[in-house]
Amino acid sequence: MLSDVSQQIIPFSDEWWSQFKKDSSNMTIPITVKDAFTDHVDELKGCIYEMLQNLKSDEEGLAWRVWKDGKLDSTLKDQIINDPIQSENDLLAWQERHFKNNKFGIILNNGQRYSDNAKRIISNFFDPFLKNNAPLGGINFSIFIGNYGWTPIGIHEDHTGSFVMHFHLGPNDKTMHMWERSNYKEILEGKDNDINPEKYIPFADYTCNFNQGDIFFMPWNYYHIGESHDLSLGITVWFNYTTSDGLLNGIWESGLNELTDSDISDNSEALYIKDINDENPINNLLNQLNDDILETSLEEFIINELNDYISAIKSNDWYDNGAIKHKKDNVNLQNDTLLIINKSKIHLKQLDGTVKFFHRGDKVSFHHHNDMKELINRINEGTAKSIHQLISGLFNDWPEGIGIRILEILCENDILKIYKS
Repeated sequence: MLSDVSQQIIPFSDEWWSQFKKDSSNMTIPITVKDAFTDHVDELKGCIYEMLQNLKSDEEGLAWRVWKDGKLDSTLKDQIINDPIQSENDLLAWQERHFKNNKFGIILNNGQRYSDNAKRIISNFFDPFLKNNAPLGGINFSIFIGNYGWTPIGIHEDHTGSFVMHFHLGPNDKTMHMWERSNYKEILEGKDNDINPEKYIPFADYTCNFNQGDIFFMPWNYYHIGESHDLSLGITVWFNYTTSDGLLNGIWESGLNELTDSDISDNSEALYIKDINDENPINNLLNQLNDDILETSLEEFIINELNDYISAIKSNDWYDNGAIKHKKDNVNLQNDTLLIINKSKIHLKQLDGTVKFFHRGDKVSFHHHNDMKELINRINEGTAKSIHQLISGLFNDWPEGIGIRILEILCENDILKIYKS
């Protein structure tokens, strides 16, 4: 039987989180928290509508699936992108427009990319819990919408090291059925992603029903399937305590892409050596590396990339995927143009001859100059400033125009934007 965190405590306070960890046996068993965020339900619903409206700005980066009557239906994606939910009053009408009387499900990953307001709300919830010490794999959202019955991907176990908190937004309830691994795999002889769960349901180790305003928490090592027969919406927040293998593989690929002259992420031979007697993959990789990296030790390489990764997610409030970037080509600024930082502050990191700017999960590198720190301090004040105010007295020993060009690069990378009063 699942325990309920006491609601005599102010939600998301230090005391609330202490009680949460106690009731979940230090985050090892599922629990449900009743009426944990009732005051924020309408606002978070609005965030989901905002996310759907913003999908059009990021069609190439979308990670989502749409099901109709239990089957994947990619033909509906363009229709949904071009006709998203507009408001709470439009929810049922939107369902009718796209799905008629059919059962449907939508799972949108990396939902934090599409709503700064949702990021802000969720960050405020978790700040007392994380205390600036978030998981190395970062945090992200998945959005669940539909009346699909059983979760379309079947009974499954989440990736190793992940913990999930589901914020249920209603309007209808949802049920989660869970099995301990030994029960599901060994005793019941269950299969991964079984979409016919009925025979396993009577033997579930945990069953949890949650309603609008409730939170459902589950560690990663439980087989589970959701049950949602009537329309509901939810934001699932993932805490990714990544494995060392997962972290190092990500650092390796990211670092090589940065240090080679071209994107090699699609060239598996350059990343993974399948036959140690075949020298071609090694030679291909070495031929693509910039000369300076060949003088760097593997230890230095890993440490530098790990520090960059941590700086990037810190600059994005610990979310592991940056916001949508509206990059611009060939920005030409005038001295009287007013500029302002685009939301989050810039985090600066200095290393040898390079200075790196981290902003909302992304990185821009420049040659080091002692005036860079002062430039960032001026930008991070968050007030609109003219070009002259930002670079006055800076970079005097560099060729004329370099200061303006730095600001243009920051505009092109959506870090700064032209201020319009």
